[in-house]
Order: sequence, then structure tokens, then C-alpha cells
Amino acid sequence: QHVLTPSRSNGILSARRDKLQMNEALAAAGLSTAAQASISSWEEAEAFLTALPAPLHAVVKPRRGQSSLRVGLATSLSQARHMVNALLETPTSLDSSEVP
Repeated sequence: QHVLTPSRSNGILSARRDKLQMNEALAAAGLSTAAQASISSWEEAEAFLTALPAPLHAVVKPRRGQSSLRVGLATSLSQARHMVNALLETPTSLDSSEVP
């Protein structure tokens, strides 16, 4: 949602703007999806990433966003840490309900 259009929706699926919910909807429909995690700290991200098979190839992105902004491919834990910390430091949505 955007501050200027607070109720924008396609009226069918609320998950369409939330990457985690969209992946869960795809999995519920029987489609294959990538492993994913919604994290609130580097420690949570590190635990998820170290459980993935080697070599590490993890797409790090905000849960909500547009146009691939702030999306990156991490091939090491140090790259992932840099990306995750950048995402955690700056909110990606103007939706005030998502701000702690």
C-alpha cells in the first residue's frame, strides 16, 4: 500500500504484494517454491542461511518491495550479512502498519 492510495488491491488476493505470503500461496496450490525465511535479526538470517546446501546462493530481498529494489544475490555469509543488515536498518514500505 502507498500513502497516496491506501486501499490499492486487486480485490482477489491480499498476498500479491507480500513475497512471503505469495510463496506460501503458491506452495499451498501445489507449486514448487524456494526455501524462504522472514527474519527480524541477522542471527535468524544466519541460522536459515547455514541450513541451506553449499555453495551458498541466496537471494536477499525485502518482504515487500517493487522493481527489484534492494534485491541481491549473496554467495557468502559476509555478503548476506551486509545485505540483511541494510534491509533491517531501513524500512521498505510506507505502510505505517508495518513500522514497529
